[in-house]
Amino acid sequence: MAGEIEADPESGCWLWTGSCNRDGPSRYGTVSYQRKTQLVHRVVFKLLVGEIPKGFQVSHAEPRGSHHTRCCNPHHLEAVTREEALRRRKGMRPQNPVSTRLRVPAGEHVPGPPRGSGSAKPAVARRT
Repeated sequence: MAGEIEADPESGCWLWTGSCNRDGPSRYGTVSYQRKTQLVHRVVFKLLVGEIPKGFQVSHAEPRGSHHTRCCNPHHLEAVTREEALRRRKGMRPQNPVSTRLRVPAGEHVPGPPRGSGSAKPAVARRT
């Protein structure tokens, strides 16, 4: 999996360069994990952050926006409710952003991207 990720030095995104589920700008990276095809950003979240709570989806964290569908940097991902994910797709303002988000626990280290630029340093996560 690591061989299919490239770090973008400007955004800090870890961009998936492997197979995707569709063509066009809203494509998501896919990978075979635990004997089934899964979305890369969900697999990375599970491996480096933890389980995705029931009723939550993994979304690209604001303010970067949800248009970075190939990003799998765990510092750019957060688990949000379905309602929050839909709001982001529609470009609406959050009604209660703090209670709908789960991120990397405060103080925990997540490894940097497998290859790339100076953005490869591990960073300490912050709680939102």
